[in-house]
Amino acid sequence: MRKDENQTCLSATDLADHLECVHKTSLGFEVLEGRRSFPHGYNPQREALAERGRRHEEAYLEHLRQQGRDVRSGGVGDGEETGVAATVEAMRDGVEVIVQASLAAETWQGRADVLLKVATPSDLGAYSYEVVDTKLSQDTRAGTILQLCLYSELVAAIQGRMPERTHVVVPGRDFEPESYRVADYLAYFRQRKQGLEAFLASETARGATYPEPCEHCDVCSWRPECNRQRRDDDHLSLRIFLDGTIAEAYWQAGRVAMTLPTTAAEVVILSSSDASVRLLNASSYSMGSVY
Repeated sequence: MRKDENQTCLSATDLADHLECVHKTSLGFEVLEGRRSFPHGYNPQREALAERGRRHEEAYLEHLRQQGRDVRSGGVGDGEETGVAATVEAMRDGVEVIVQASLAAETWQGRADVLLKVATPSDLGAYSYEVVDTKLSQDTRAGTILQLCLYSELVAAIQGRMPERTHVVVPGRDFEPESYRVADYLAYFRQRKQGLEAFLASETARGATYPEPCEHCDVCSWRPECNRQRRDDDHLSLRIFLDGTIAEAYWQAGRVAMTLPTTAAEVVILSSSDASVRLLNASSYSMGSVY
């Protein structure tokens, strides 16, 4: 997410992040407006994942080189406009494999891991390009599909036709890609894309988010700040519950805090069967051991 004159420019990462956590989108917009600073703390888990991702991508590219494919960079590191120009030039030249392809159209931008030349005619000639993403996860997540759809849309703006398929390459499968028919996901993609644009345009929506815990917290730069807010608010996620859904319902009903002594005499547990509240002795627990 960045400002370009009076426009907010969005990326594939912004789209995937919004799916994972709308509060992260709100925080990012505040950074864009200068009302908040981005946290630059070191996250060893995130850095380790990034390094593994780079190695996996390079291994896939080496696999393509060994097949005799022509591999060219899409201009990464040369600035956005220069990078996009380099990608367009490589596509018009018919390069077989374009790496880190910079793409942009209107207020959207992205950088695809790989553009792969296929024998489907387009405005470029007797060929066109499809997007390949290298991922570590064995399961393709919805956020990945959204990113691939955006890249495909940006590629379509250059070659005059939507790629028929998009692909994900994961480790341990001899670099055989998992292929997805782009048309099957376009309606969902466009709904999510328009939803993000509408969210950013609404000050009310941006101001109504809260740092609810989610899976994305483990690799998010905002985690320390969100943790502090939840502690200050005595958020129910800091408790020990048998049923997280009930805990969420209690919290959303009015941001209600339930008292748990830090000396740990009793722990509040909500039953999933009838939502009744029971108190159990739990002398071994304290706030520090819960979160």
